[in-house]
Amino acid sequence: MIPSGICPANKGKTQTTKQHNMAFKGAIEIDTQKCKGCSVCIDNCPTGSIQLSKMVNSKGYHYAEMIGEACVGCSNCGIVCPDSVITVYRVKI
Repeated sequence: MIPSGICPANKGKTQTTKQHNMAFKGAIEIDTQKCKGCSVCIDNCPTGSIQLSKMVNSKGYHYAEMIGEACVGCSNCGIVCPDSVITVYRVKI
């Protein structure tokens, strides 16, 4: 059995690994025709990247929309959306 932290490829020398802080950039896509403007996504967004539009959809609802560039792609909005109209995209930067 090889002891923890020992790399056989390095002939028994201790292997070191650097921890990298990863940053993410996110974006959301909302099906505006199906959004009912319940605001649950807004209340659960940690970066304040979602607001209700001043425009209304064909059903008369003020739909949610992404604002700014602060989204980190955490998926909170997509998880809590009762109608599953939010798709979350996340890219490592």
